[in-house]
Amino acid sequence: MYPARSVSHLAARYNRTGVLGGVHPSPIRQRLLPFPIGALKTISCMKPRRFPIHFDTWYRSLSSILLLPPSSSYVEVSSEEVYVRMGWVFRSRFPRSAVTSATEIHRRPLSRGVHGFAGRWLVNGSGRGILSIHLVPIQRGYVMGFPVRLRELMVSVTEPAALATALRDSK
Repeated sequence: MYPARSVSHLAARYNRTGVLGGVHPSPIRQRLLPFPIGALKTISCMKPRRFPIHFDTWYRSLSSILLLPPSSSYVEVSSEEVYVRMGWVFRSRFPRSAVTSATEIHRRPLSRGVHGFAGRWLVNGSGRGILSIHLVPIQRGYVMGFPVRLRELMVSVTEPAALATALRDSK
């Protein structure tokens, strides 16, 4: 299967009538495409779901001063992969198949920001709504541009139950 990124330019030209660019492609053009024309409808319907990282009011102000606005902090779940970002400080992209479990944590850490050691990383803007995501095999993340290992990622989101469901669904 071809990744959604490689055909996004074609999916954007796929109109509601079910034809590419509004005209029916010639048989030669159909043979040149690396996938059947009907696959475009499926590809264009796959919209990633974005879950914002939850920020406490006081930390929202502090993080904005540090050029870490809440608008650039989120977890994005698509059909094939998960993308986690907290501004310029943290980013990670890993396949959904690497997620073995996602459970809500009810204890509240005192710290805010990005912290970790030995594969366990906390990415939070709040002490509430923390979801623990276990990854097998160990995945790659980047903290201030430096590579780190991820075997457990704890992230504070506004809707932890919805994120856990999105990670479990259609695996």
